[in-house]
Amino acid sequence: MMIRLVAAVTTLAAVLVSGAALADKIGVASVVTNSVQGSSPQRALAVGNDVFSAERIRTGEASSAQLMFLDSTNVNIGARSELTLDRFVYNPSRGTGNVVVTASKGAFRFITGSQNPTSYAIKTPVATIGVRGTIVDVRTGTMNGVNTTVISLIEGKVIITLLNGRQVTLDKPGTSYVIKSDGLVQGPLMGNGQVANFLSEPKLYEPPDHRMDLIDVLGHDGGGGPTGRRGFRNCTFAAANC
Repeated sequence: MMIRLVAAVTTLAAVLVSGAALADKIGVASVVTNSVQGSSPQRALAVGNDVFSAERIRTGEASSAQLMFLDSTNVNIGARSELTLDRFVYNPSRGTGNVVVTASKGAFRFITGSQNPTSYAIKTPVATIGVRGTIVDVRTGTMNGVNTTVISLIEGKVIITLLNGRQVTLDKPGTSYVIKSDGLVQGPLMGNGQVANFLSEPKLYEPPDHRMDLIDVLGHDGGGGPTGRRGFRNCTFAAANC
């Protein structure tokens, strides 16, 4: 009798866990290159695998991924990066909900989906980015012991809230802000040349569409090199901390 009871409880728990996972599904991994790890459960991600709310995604050396959410949001993740899928609420009949992710370190491109443009937020160690129907690149890492994030607008508009509550806006494609945890804020910077002048050792990735980046401006790739048409160069700042 005890064995049957334990078996029944185990089966029920498995069903409940499975149901919760299904309820929390927010999208799929549409592209996976080399080593990409998910945390719900801990596993190596492959193309077509589901991804879930509150899941942490990590990429390894010379690795990258693309996630597609249920609302058609796309997130490209560069090498040696970490992204947490904090919150995803979506009502497809109304096109409304809420999407919050945390970009802890590395290189990312966010392309917002079908929800209201005000529904998206990207957290970084130094600021929160409110997305307004946008394509935006985010590169975050440690440079000389200081958390540093570069936010570059490709399309649309972003409102950036700093740790002290101050807000700055990017609404012109091709402009960037460089924000550091020591309080230093520079921007909006016009093009990669100004960003390169502000950063002492920028080692940034090659965006997916092969737009000119800081590596092109500086004439080196920081030891990384391209990883293919869909790949990224090594991502950001002090490579050991990226």
